[in-house]
Amino acid sequence: MKNGHIIFAGIGIVALLWCAGTVAALEDNSAAVQPDNFSIDIAPYNGTIGPESPLYGLKVAMEDLDETFTFNDTRRVEKQVDHAQIRISEVRRELELNKTGYAERALEQYRQKLNLTETSLARFRSNTTGLLHAQEMIASHQAVLADLLPRYPNSAGLARAYNNSLAVEQKFGEKTQMRFDRFAGKNNKTFFKAVKRGI
Repeated sequence: MKNGHIIFAGIGIVALLWCAGTVAALEDNSAAVQPDNFSIDIAPYNGTIGPESPLYGLKVAMEDLDETFTFNDTRRVEKQVDHAQIRISEVRRELELNKTGYAERALEQYRQKLNLTETSLARFRSNTTGLLHAQEMIASHQAVLADLLPRYPNSAGLARAYNNSLAVEQKFGEKTQMRFDRFAGKNNKTFFKAVKRGI
């Protein structure tokens, strides 16, 4: 009987991991990042399980579980940043729909994810590969949040999220010894260029 429970628990864990991968694939709103100069826009969320859904907590829990069972530390940080990006896309949609309470819910999840990412960074050596991509994504979060701030000045969560992203990007920069400078390109697109720190 005891073995039956263990087998059932094992099947349950495999099913949860499969669900997490499926949710991540379905909910991925990330854009490709180019190596030197890159432009990225985080589109408003267009999935079915947003902050207003009763399944939102389950979706976030599945993402957390996916991270927990990612045993490569660098890949885990990348997933944390990818999941934080989904929160930004959810924030954009909820603000556009004037659903500020749900936007604040997504912003709180974003804050928690950045705190977790910052804690994870302490384990890395300065020359760890793969961190630069995560730093690029954090820079893109900053750009989107900076654009949203003047449009929604009464959102305390937006200001907090922007400040958190600055702090975490700084921590990444300490590890990678790089920073990302923003500049405006054609059609008012924001571009980023990786620059060695101290230059």
